[in-house]
Amino acid sequence: MPRLILPRARLLTLAALCAAWLLPSGARAGEAVCKVVADNSIASFDGNPDERTENVGNAKELKIKGIENQPILTFDLSPVPKDASITTAVLSVKLTGPEYAINQIGYSTVPTEWDEGTGAAPDVKEHAFCCHRWPAGGKTWAGPGSDILNVIHGVGGNVNGWVLAKKVGERYEIELPGRVFEAIRADQPGGLLLMDESGRWAGKRSNIYFYSREAGTDGPVLTVTWSDKKDAAKPSTPGLATAEADLDDGGVLLEMACGGDDDAKGMALGFDIRMHKGGALDAAGWEKAQALPRYRIPRPKASGEKLRLWVQDLEPGAEYGFGIVAYDEAGNRSAPAFVKAKASGPTAPDLKAAPLPIATGGPRKIGGALQLWAADELTKIDPVSGKTLGGEGYADTKAAEGSAVWNGKDGTVVVEGARNEAVSFRLAVQTAGDAGVNGITLTPGDFKSDGGAIEARHVRLLREWYLKSEQNWYGEALPVLNEKDGGKFDVPAKDNVVPGQTVQTIFVEIQIPKDAKPGLYQGALAVAAGDAKGELPVALNVHEAVLPDELTYVIELNAYGQGNKDDFYAIHRLAHRFRLGYNTLGYGHSGGTSLPFIPKINGEGAESTIADWSAWDDWMGPLLDGSAFKDLPRGAVPIPHFYLPFFENYPASVHTEYLGGKIHAARPKMSKEDWPFFMCQNDVFVADGFSDKWKAAARKIASEYVRHFEEKAWTRTQFQIFANNKVFKGGDKATALWCLDEPSFGRDFHAIAFLYRSFQEPFKGSKLRWTTRGDISRPEWQGDRLDGACETVVVSGAFYGNQDIIQRRRVEQGDKYWLYGGGGSLGADKDLAQLDAYYVKSWSLGTDGGLAYWTSFHGNQWDENDPLAIVVGPKNGYSTRATATGRLAAQRRAQQDAELLNLLSAKKGWSRRQVARAVAKAINLEADSTSKGADDPGDIRFRAIDAAKLAQVRAAVYRLLDQKD
Repeated sequence: MPRLILPRARLLTLAALCAAWLLPSGARAGEAVCKVVADNSIASFDGNPDERTENVGNAKELKIKGIENQPILTFDLSPVPKDASITTAVLSVKLTGPEYAINQIGYSTVPTEWDEGTGAAPDVKEHAFCCHRWPAGGKTWAGPGSDILNVIHGVGGNVNGWVLAKKVGERYEIELPGRVFEAIRADQPGGLLLMDESGRWAGKRSNIYFYSREAGTDGPVLTVTWSDKKDAAKPSTPGLATAEADLDDGGVLLEMACGGDDDAKGMALGFDIRMHKGGALDAAGWEKAQALPRYRIPRPKASGEKLRLWVQDLEPGAEYGFGIVAYDEAGNRSAPAFVKAKASGPTAPDLKAAPLPIATGGPRKIGGALQLWAADELTKIDPVSGKTLGGEGYADTKAAEGSAVWNGKDGTVVVEGARNEAVSFRLAVQTAGDAGVNGITLTPGDFKSDGGAIEARHVRLLREWYLKSEQNWYGEALPVLNEKDGGKFDVPAKDNVVPGQTVQTIFVEIQIPKDAKPGLYQGALAVAAGDAKGELPVALNVHEAVLPDELTYVIELNAYGQGNKDDFYAIHRLAHRFRLGYNTLGYGHSGGTSLPFIPKINGEGAESTIADWSAWDDWMGPLLDGSAFKDLPRGAVPIPHFYLPFFENYPASVHTEYLGGKIHAARPKMSKEDWPFFMCQNDVFVADGFSDKWKAAARKIASEYVRHFEEKAWTRTQFQIFANNKVFKGGDKATALWCLDEPSFGRDFHAIAFLYRSFQEPFKGSKLRWTTRGDISRPEWQGDRLDGACETVVVSGAFYGNQDIIQRRRVEQGDKYWLYGGGGSLGADKDLAQLDAYYVKSWSLGTDGGLAYWTSFHGNQWDENDPLAIVVGPKNGYSTRATATGRLAAQRRAQQDAELLNLLSAKKGWSRRQVARAVAKAINLEADSTSKGADDPGDIRFRAIDAAKLAQVRAAVYRLLDQKD
C-alpha cells in the first residue's frame, strides 16, 4: 500500500480533527498532533529585576528574544503510544508579524514542574507563578537560590541542543530529535524551553513574538512521529565509582562510566541515582533509598564516556551508599551498580591569625632636619600631612609612632618573607621642621644573620612620584631612585612639585634569595643629607617557605598589540621582575595583526604553510626560552603565558571562506539595522558556514606551530588560543559575525567552540603547555555549549553571582577560572589593600589567575589619575621604557600572597578549599560589587579590609609553612 503523504500545511489544518496518524510499519509508524497544555515566556532580562518575576501565562503572545525571553511549553503526549519509539517532533509556531523572523533555535527540556499562571503582561503583572526566579518563599527551579538557568541547556540533566527553524508558509517549523520528547515523557515534567540563539536581529525586529495556545488556531502545534520499533533490550549497567577531589565538607564526587542503550550499543535515556546514609546500598534497599533530585542527575552520554556528579549537603564524615540504574525510552532498566563513600570532612581549618605586635614610640631622627618611619607596602602616605591612605581617604593612624612594619620604640623596620620573595615597605622620609632638606641619599647595606648574608645588591629603592586627584596628592609611578640625579632627592621635591610637601616616600624592595638560610637578618639603610648622617635599621625574618620560580597564579597585564620591540622587552622584563604576566593580543577586530612578528601564510587550505619564522623567533624566542630574564631575580624562567594569533581571520580569511563571503559582503551595503537582521536570517550552523579550505588551513597551520615550538623546546609557557573579536567592532571590515569576547547568545558560544576545536586538535598530545581561553561575562548562559572546547574561562562580575554553576563546573568538568575586572575605579587615589584583597578573594573562590584591569597601558600618565595606566614609560627625567606604579607593585604582593596560599594548600593536612575557608574565617572578605551590565568589569569594595588584616593572614601562613609535616 502506498504511503499516505499530505502537504505539511494540510496536515496542520487536520490537526484539530485527528489525534493520531497510523501509518504502515517502517521508520515512521505513526504520527500525532499533541496539544500544548501550558505555555509561558520566561523573562530573564537582568536589567530589570521586576521583569524577572513577571508572568505571562494568559497572554496570547509569547516573546522569544535572545537571553532576555525564553518561551516554555508543556504538552499532552497521550496520543503517542507508551511503547512507541519517538523519532522526531516538529513544533510549528506562527510569529505575530511579517517583520519578524527566527532562525537558530536552542531547545532544552526542563526537569522541574511549573505553574502557568494567569498573568498577561503588560496588562497584568502577576508575580506568583512561573518566572525566571520565583519570589522569595515561593517555588524554585532547583533548590534554594536557583533560577531557570540551573535547569536548562546542559545544566540540570536535560536534553538540549540547537536547530535551524524552517519557514513554511506563514509559520516556522522547529524540528526536534525524538530523544527530547522521550525525555519529557520519562523524567522532564517541565516540558520544553526554547531560546532564540541568533540574538542580534536589531531594533524593533529583535522583540520577536509568536502566538501562544491562548490564540487558538494561531497557536503552537506539535506533531510527533514514532516508529514501530519494539525495544525489549535493557541498557548495559553503567559504572559507578568515587573520584578524588578537593571538596567542601559534606561532599562526595561520583564518577559514572556510561553504558549503552541496548546492551553496549546506543545511548541510554536517563539515570536513576539513589543514596543511603549509614553504609552500603544494595538491590534490597533500592526502593527505600533516597532518590537524587532530577535536576542534579546528568544525562547519559555515549557508551564509554564518563560523567562526574558532585553530591553536596551530606553529613561530613558519614558513610553513604550510592546506586545507579540506567533506563531507556521504553522503560527498560539496567542492573544497578553500587559504591560506598565517606562524605568529606568534618574539618575546622584555622590559620590562628592574630594582630601583629606593634611597638610604639616615634620616628627615627637623622640629625635635626630629618625623621624616618615606615608603613606597609600596601599603605600610601600623604606627602603633605604624613597621614596614611585607608578606606576612602587619608586618616591620621599614628603610623609614624608604630605599625606592623615600624617598631617605633627602637626606630627599626621589621619585615618578614619567604625565600625567593620580594619583601617591600614604604619608607617615609619626612622633614623634621619647616625647612626643606636637599641632596638626601639612601644606601642599602648587607643583611647578616648567623646563617649567612643577603647582599645589598638584593635591595632596590624606588622613588614614589606624586599626582594630584581631586584635592589630594597620591604616590603612583615608582621609578628607580638612582636612575636620576645619582639617587639624590629633595624634600620638598623640585621636579615633582607638591605644595606643602613634608614627606617623600621611598618604596624599599628586598629580594630574598631562594637559597638564603631561614632566620633573622639584620641590615640597615645608610642615610645622608649634607652633614647629617645616620642609618635606619631593618630586621628581616626569612621563613622556610620557598616561592616557586614559575608562577602558579598568573596576574595578567593585558594589552592589545605592540609595535616597538624595545618597549615590548622592557614591559616583559618589568612584568617578570614583579612576578606578573604581560600578554599581548596579536590581532584586531578588522582582521589585521597588531604585532609585527606574526608569521605570514603561504598557500591555501591543506597547502597552507608558514612563510617565515624568523621575525617570530627574533621577538619571542628569548621570552620563551627565558634568556631575556637571566639577570633578573627569578633567572631564565620563560614568560608564563602568551596569546597565539589564531582567530577567525588567521590563518585563512573569514571574509571569503564563510558562506562564500555573502554576509560580510552585504555589510557595507546595508543600514545598521538591516544588516544584523540579514546576518541572523541567513546564518547557518557555524561549522557548516566555514569552508573546507578554511578548516584545512586551521589544522595545517596549528600543526606547524606545534611542530616549530616543540623543535625550539618552548614547553614551559602556556600558549592560549583565544577568540576576542566582536560583531559590532571593526566597522565594515569587521571579521567576526559573533561576539567571541563576552558572548551573549547561543550562536556566539557555538562559534567560540567551533574555532577552539578547529585549532586545538593539533595541540592535543603535544609536549606544549596550552589552553583555550574564553572571556565569558555571562557564565550562567554558557550551559554545555563550550564543554570540551574552552578550558580556561575568564569571568567578570558575574563570577560572584553564579558560584553554584561555576563551582560545579570546576569540580565536575575541570574548568579553570580567571577573574576579570574589579579594578576599574581602583586608581592612584584608592587603598591598595582593596586591590590585594580582590585577588585573595578571587583565589579563595578557586581562580588560577586574573586581571583587575582590561588593559594595563593607557598612555604615559605620570601626573594624571588614570585607572588603566598601570605601567608608564620614560618621563620627568627617567629614561626607563617601562616603569612600575604602586598598583603594579600591589599586584606583585597579591601574586605572592596567592603563591603562599598555594604552598599551604599543598601541605599535609590542608587542601585549597580548607585554606580558603580558613582565610574567610580569619578576615572579612565580604564585599559589594557593582557593574553597569554583564560586559562591564565592574568594581568591588571590601567592607572591612585593610593592610593590617592582610598582613595577619600572611604572617599566619608563614608560621604554618615553617612547621614540619
